[in-house]
Amino acid sequence: DGGLILSSKNALKESEKIKIVPTSEQPPSPPIGDISDETPTTFALEQNYPNPFNPSTRIRYQLPLKSIVRVEIYNLLGQRVQILTDEIQNAGYKTVNWNSSNVASGIYFYRINAVSLDDPGTNFLSVKKMILMR
Repeated sequence: DGGLILSSKNALKESEKIKIVPTSEQPPSPPIGDISDETPTTFALEQNYPNPFNPSTRIRYQLPLKSIVRVEIYNLLGQRVQILTDEIQNAGYKTVNWNSSNVASGIYFYRINAVSLDDPGTNFLSVKKMILMR
């Protein structure tokens, strides 16, 4: 129970008044689960965001299996610039950030290599291009 009081300098006509009508309708239910709670079904490497970027960007990937994961950054000459991660990771949706404040503007490549711990024959390798613009 409650009341709503609106005031105006001019009196409102009955048709202009707000009416509150009781109802049994409920608000919508929250979504079932969060995508981060789900396990992906395939390996994937997404395009970094933002791209072009300055000075940092986010790289997302997904692992359907517990894996040894290595994410590296390379320049146009194929020289490794930085290793972002080199560790065992559980299955799931993952994100790694790259702060490029110590390198020059240009085109770079990021590469993921993931090897399943349960099945070492299952190997995922993918490379994508990104642009650092200062």
